[in-house]
Amino acid sequence: MSSTADNNNMSTPLVTYEDTKATIGTLPSLEPRPNSTNLRALTIDLTDKLTTIRSQQSADFGYAGLVDEADVYALKCTTPWNDWPDPGPHQLSAATATERDNNKVIYEANKQVFDSQLNVRRAINEALNQAVPRKYRRTTTGDAIGVKVYKPTDCPRTILADLRRRYGKATPAKKAANQAQFDQGWNPADPIEVLFDRLEECFLFAKVAKPEYTKEQMIDKAIIAIQKTGLYEPAVLEWNGFADINQTWPELKTHFEEAYEIRLASTGGTARSNGYVNNAEAVEDDDSVSTIQASLCNIHLANNANYQALQDNVNNSRQEAQQLSQQVSSLRSELAQWRAAASTAPPAVPTTANEKPRHIPGIFDITAICRRICRQYADISPKFKGLPIFRV
Repeated sequence: MSSTADNNNMSTPLVTYEDTKATIGTLPSLEPRPNSTNLRALTIDLTDKLTTIRSQQSADFGYAGLVDEADVYALKCTTPWNDWPDPGPHQLSAATATERDNNKVIYEANKQVFDSQLNVRRAINEALNQAVPRKYRRTTTGDAIGVKVYKPTDCPRTILADLRRRYGKATPAKKAANQAQFDQGWNPADPIEVLFDRLEECFLFAKVAKPEYTKEQMIDKAIIAIQKTGLYEPAVLEWNGFADINQTWPELKTHFEEAYEIRLASTGGTARSNGYVNNAEAVEDDDSVSTIQASLCNIHLANNANYQALQDNVNNSRQEAQQLSQQVSSLRSELAQWRAAASTAPPAVPTTANEKPRHIPGIFDITAICRRICRQYADISPKFKGLPIFRV
């Protein structure tokens, strides 16, 4: 730790209590009583403000690690947060002047990092004293009775964890709503960050409300939501090829955010109030990778539409065939009745020598039946309309 502090000392100046207090300002109140909703709002507000204060451990996430639990902080950063230890009242002794000078540099660097952390912690706890109603401030250790005033040396991470444990229980309706959000798919018209933020919120809610989700479950939900769009198959295949140790939540976000940006650029997307849409500008054909990717995406979407249209046509044809089958069965029944009547009817007798025997209409002459079948086929299915009806 000492070498790390020495390396960052020049780039990370002392963080003062006054500056931190001004940055944190007033936190959302937990009045009239702490609950899962207002505790989450307070935690988000505090974490966002601490992220803006650069720390020796992270230029991107600042002092968020002071209040985030270890597994929550791991969702943001692959490097675990470590509370900086107190270097003590004085530097280590040394046998030589050179060693003494080196020890002085190391001690002062570590002392500055620790003092910065102490200043930030003091400002956090003072803000919590204002946000948490007095009767709900309790000691986080031991069996002490009565209210608690958070001191500069108290751990804010432990304070918030204790508040969530005591007052953060969620109702069944809130749990069901959170589960529905966790299971919800992703509309690719929205930025992919919308998907990631929603899953993280559900993960953090369940961490308090119980039962907790695992990071593996959250990763699985994200992959399923992305796969269902059908637009990121190459990126999904690449992700499946990652080693297990690299299939982490931060890696997943980085990988698919890059894939999203590549697709957005290749399809000419622009930011709009209703999400990301494609530009209508004409683009010359070329053989670039981006153009090929865009063409493949368009082909995929077109194939999906054609497949759906084909399915609709198949379903319609099945219904028509069923109706035709019913009509044919009915006509066969009628024909059988006519044939039965014909077997008992007397034959027609010529009235003159030149007159030929005639068929009795409706009994031996099936012309009318054939015409009726053709007319019914034409009425039932548009495929038969316009075809010539045979005449006898």
